[in-house]
Amino acid sequence: MIRIVTDSTSDFTVEEAKKYNIDMVPLSVVFGEETYLDRVELDCATFYDMLKTKEYPTTSQPAPSQFYDVYKKYDETDEIIVIGISGELSGTIKSARIASLDFKNKFEVYDSKLAAIATRILVMKAIRLRDEGKSFDEIVKAIHDLQPKIDLYAGFDTLEYLVKGGRISKVVGTTGSLLKIKPLISLEEGKVVQVGKARGTKAMISSVVDKSLESGIDNNEDVILGYTKDQENALKLKEALEEKGINVTEVVEIGAVIGVHAGPGACAVAFVKK
Repeated sequence: MIRIVTDSTSDFTVEEAKKYNIDMVPLSVVFGEETYLDRVELDCATFYDMLKTKEYPTTSQPAPSQFYDVYKKYDETDEIIVIGISGELSGTIKSARIASLDFKNKFEVYDSKLAAIATRILVMKAIRLRDEGKSFDEIVKAIHDLQPKIDLYAGFDTLEYLVKGGRISKVVGTTGSLLKIKPLISLEEGKVVQVGKARGTKAMISSVVDKSLESGIDNNEDVILGYTKDQENALKLKEALEEKGINVTEVVEIGAVIGVHAGPGACAVAFVKK
């Protein structure tokens, strides 16, 4: 049997993981001395409530033992595909790889060099191919072939959490907030990069649409939108993309680990390039 494992940053809910018959290993969100397993012990609504009242949180990767506990449930003949968040952003995939060394199963521990809804596209491809009866090797080849074609663009509604996380300086953050500057984010070589900025929410959404269309969206593949806390901006993004003839597959809530850095009000699109 082929087993698919991912981590909580790929934006599957616990219920979805059960529905799709995959295992999801959670990262953690740390508020002071309190640690919560992402999506397991901490849902998104509770996270944003805590974000208002508690000190700025940090995040931590799963320990190898968390992956070990998943792998040990499987038969020795099971073939295991692990798809995780970029190794440039987290040590999660390293933990998955360390744990695999204790097992005789056939493994593919794959660093997606992606995050959030972009990783979700890759996992969904693996799920569909598994359900179609494709072999381990066929699925592994397909995700390797697909990964370079996946793109993501996001607009952050606030600079506050980039400042708190040390991603930008306080001076830049204060000036940007006064001018209603919204940073535009993408992924390059597994790293988060700023690819532009817009003044105001409307311009932010337009810029995300423009950059996505410039990349070239394959309408025959998944087009997934994500949001942090509030759907409003994501629904505006959906409308704008559909006006351009893009078929949006689904809109999902981005989890707390990514939300620590993005803050509420962010919206994103992930897609496969033509």
